[in-house]
Amino acid sequence: MVAAFATGDLALLRGAIEDRIAEPVRASLLPGFASAKTAALRAGALGASIAGGGPSAFAMTDGDATAELVLAAMLDAYENERCAGNRTRGTRRRSRCPNHDDDGTERPAVPA
Repeated sequence: MVAAFATGDLALLRGAIEDRIAEPVRASLLPGFASAKTAALRAGALGASIAGGGPSAFAMTDGDATAELVLAAMLDAYENERCAGNRTRGTRRRSRCPNHDDDGTERPAVPA
């Protein structure tokens, strides 16, 4: 991850975020995570995984427009899992995108 940010080659994040050891075990803590991760990658995410020991998921993108698409894709995937009858009881959906609050209200961009 350090190399990706240091060089500006964000494509390196794809391999850096891939967790083949802990993620398969922790994924059971997040009903619908596999579908949400697939949806995120299809929507243009550079990578997606589980934060810490769970139950939070995240995705990284190369810009705000892609982040919005990825967020929508992940939330749709979680909702589809819930509607399909998979165990999501007690799951809270909260999201963070660079320029939006949790309720979707747009915030002014922070100057670089």
